[in-house]
Amino acid sequence: MPTPITSHPIRIKIYSFDKSLLEGATVSLTLGTNEPITVTSNSKGEAVLNVANAGEWIVGQSVTLTATKTGIGTVTSTLVLTDAPQETSLTLAQTSDFYYEENDCNVHVLNFAMLVDFQGNKITNVNPLPIKLVDGSGTRIKASLQEENRLSSDVIADVLTLQNTSETGGPVSILIESQPISVSDYSINHLSSNSTITFTSGLTSSTDAIRVFYYV
Repeated sequence: MPTPITSHPIRIKIYSFDKSLLEGATVSLTLGTNEPITVTSNSKGEAVLNVANAGEWIVGQSVTLTATKTGIGTVTSTLVLTDAPQETSLTLAQTSDFYYEENDCNVHVLNFAMLVDFQGNKITNVNPLPIKLVDGSGTRIKASLQEENRLSSDVIADVLTLQNTSETGGPVSILIESQPISVSDYSINHLSSNSTITFTSGLTSSTDAIRVFYYV
């Protein structure tokens, strides 16, 4: 077996998920089953860890590198050690996971509902909600949730025309007499300046109030 090499610095650049250099990230190196060694990235987004501080090592051995910052994200990577000082980079992936440290004084049952898209992927800045509104020039604009309170008399031949929706701002929920109705009970038709809702035949005939929520 080769004689273990002693000092071996690894210089790591830490990037946020938006590709900017990240200060204040906790960066750790784990060698085998040894306790990890940890530093904090500086104002230039750099962190330097010396493998020798984690234990004896040899060329070709792998170490685990982890970088994390609360509210930003985390990333874990593996690096194979060489016979010369090394440089690498880590880019944090945004996470919406909850971390909860349990002790004798705070044992509780916690239930969280995490926002996900239609494929079941968690909603983050990198993977936002699938709602995109644009103006006439194609520039993305911020969405705001609107509400319309309508009467059943506004429904003509099972069709209700909304007043203010845009082509990309279709209804997100519909309530009749304060009770939400199933998406199988209506269909949406987007027009250039508004949207229409076609209800299942007779669904609104015996009601007075219709509430529609949508993004504009």
